[in-house]
Amino acid sequence: MIKDCTMIEANPCKDTESIVEVAKKLRENLIRYIYIVDDEGKPVGVVSILDINNRIVAEGKDPNGITAKDVMTSPVQSFDEEEDESKAYRECMEKEIVTCPVTSDGKLIGMVTIDELLRKITHYKN
Repeated sequence: MIKDCTMIEANPCKDTESIVEVAKKLRENLIRYIYIVDDEGKPVGVVSILDINNRIVAEGKDPNGITAKDVMTSPVQSFDEEEDESKAYRECMEKEIVTCPVTSDGKLIGMVTIDELLRKITHYKN
């Protein structure tokens, strides 16, 4: 199960957060993308540095008043912590996803990498 994998802390932003705050969080954490959650903590999208550049900066838009929800790519692939890691690995490979949100009761609890899923799968076989 995915819950047996080593997960990375997600540090998500809310969909109502200002895109300026999202950009600051990306910079402060030295990351290229961040998962977006709704008021219930459910993952609803992802915002990358490229999204901010292409949808705001390159368009000459004023970022003030723009929220994460306005810029995010949605829907986002996520897996419940009870799901089989082999199934998750296959889906990630098919969709070319390297990191994926993990949920419990629909709420974001962390992220898992494709490398960690593969490590767990091969560990079980040996």
